[in-house]
Amino acid sequence: MSTPEDPRPNRPAGAASDPGPRNPTPGREQTALAAEVRRIREKVDQTAELHTQLAATVSEQLAPELGALRQATVNELASLRGDLNEVLKTLNKEKNPPVDWFHLTAEQAEEQWSVLAQWVGEIFVPWYQITRDQLPDCWALHPNALVELSWLRSAHVQSYIPSSHPHIAAEWHVRWRAAALDNIRAAIPTDMCRPGEHLVSEQESRDRVTQSNPPAAPPVPAEQPWSQPPAFPSGGHNWDGVIRTARRQLAEPRHWWGFYEQAVNEDLERRRTRAQQTSAAPTPPAAAP
Repeated sequence: MSTPEDPRPNRPAGAASDPGPRNPTPGREQTALAAEVRRIREKVDQTAELHTQLAATVSEQLAPELGALRQATVNELASLRGDLNEVLKTLNKEKNPPVDWFHLTAEQAEEQWSVLAQWVGEIFVPWYQITRDQLPDCWALHPNALVELSWLRSAHVQSYIPSSHPHIAAEWHVRWRAAALDNIRAAIPTDMCRPGEHLVSEQESRDRVTQSNPPAAPPVPAEQPWSQPPAFPSGGHNWDGVIRTARRQLAEPRHWWGFYEQAVNEDLERRRTRAQQTSAAPTPPAAAP
């Protein structure tokens, strides 16, 4: 029987709970939602456990492998850096700009004179059989001929660096060599310059040959590799025969070395004087603001 304190009716022991407004029976959707929540909670717990296991695996197994991989990467980068430096060194060696004779200092010009002379004496003349007619003995005393011969050397060097293509060398042989020799020959007056002579009139030259033995070229310094005495061809006092025979000779250094030394000394002196004058020149006053 119900009492005032408990308005609910009496029910047998073991009966189901009262599905009243304070304790409603769960619906189907709520039951499914509760099951989904339990499933997600279990998944979270499983994921946390897997994360813990993975962290342990990485720490115990993958960490050393990652360290080895990192070291291998560092070593590979170092090797690549070394290869790059070698390539850059090769590229720097292969840089071969034309010589700017107009702006060289005396020290720079002295070095370039030596480079050019070595190339002419060791490569250009012996390998290409250049004669004294093609390259007159006094070429070094003619600045325009000097510049022509210099760029021809630069082009020749460029033709044979390892990265060049074969057609570059072919073009040097069939085009630039002939062009430079033509320009050199045009720069040196044939009526004043001939084998063993520089700016000497034909009459004076004939007098020298017909009245005496041909003039000897200046002596070659003993420390130079081309220390042979200058050789004049036999021809007696026949001026035409002497000159004609001399023009057919190879333009070996012993024929032009004396003129070369004269040209070098004059050029270096001129550059040193110019440098002194430039350094001694007063600095112009700064413009007023």
